[in-house]
Amino acid sequence: MAALPWFIYMIVGVIVSAYSRIVMGKSNLYVMKLFFYLGIVFFGIGVYKLLLERMRGKSLAKNGKSRPADSSIVTCKVCGTRNYRTSFFCHICGAKVEKKALNRS
Repeated sequence: MAALPWFIYMIVGVIVSAYSRIVMGKSNLYVMKLFFYLGIVFFGIGVYKLLLERMRGKSLAKNGKSRPADSSIVTCKVCGTRNYRTSFFCHICGAKVEKKALNRS
C-alpha cells in the first residue's frame, strides 16, 4: 500500500475541520469538537510530511544527487539488459531478475 501524499492529509484536515465547525454552529453536538481537532491533526500531519519532503529534497541537492539512488537498476545475467529492481523478469529475454546482485553497468 502506498503512502498518502502530504496534500491529501491537508485537504482532508481542512474539510473535516470546516464541516465539523459548521455542524457545531448549527447544533450543540460536542462530539463534533473531536472531529474538529482530528481535522487539525490531519492538517498538521500534512504540514509535517511537506516539510519532510522539502528537507529531503534539499539534502539531495546538497549532495549533488539528482535522484535518490541508482540502486533501482539491475542487469540481467542472461542478456545484459538493464531492468528496474522491482521487475521480476527481464524486459527483453524474460529471464528471472536476481535482485541481490546489483550491477551498475
